[in-house]
Amino acid sequence: MVAHLFGAVSSPACANIALHQTAVDNKADFDPEVVDSIFRNFYVDDFLKSVDTDEQAVATAKATRELCQKGGFRLTKWICTSEVVNDSIPVEDKAKTLQHDLNYSDQQIERALGVAWLVDTDTF
Repeated sequence: MVAHLFGAVSSPACANIALHQTAVDNKADFDPEVVDSIFRNFYVDDFLKSVDTDEQAVATAKATRELCQKGGFRLTKWICTSEVVNDSIPVEDKAKTLQHDLNYSDQQIERALGVAWLVDTDTF
């Protein structure tokens, strides 16, 4: 086979294996923390990670997008509790609610791992 059908029972496992192989194949070109994030911070198709500073978050998001791109993965629907981090993400890769004018004081609700996430208070 040279293609894998979306929707097959094995699709999530195949995608996960391909993502992990991308990290292995490119580990020499990226910070070990970023490579480790591929293994530890993806849950099906959600990437959830917490870091201490906006600067770390911007760098992590950029490097993670670059590493995944090496394997043909384009990470989209990015959203963060930090306006600084959200502003660093290309518009086309942001969550739909961030692609339009977002008032950060509004109650922002996203879904993460099937759970409602209140972005402004960073609570589930």
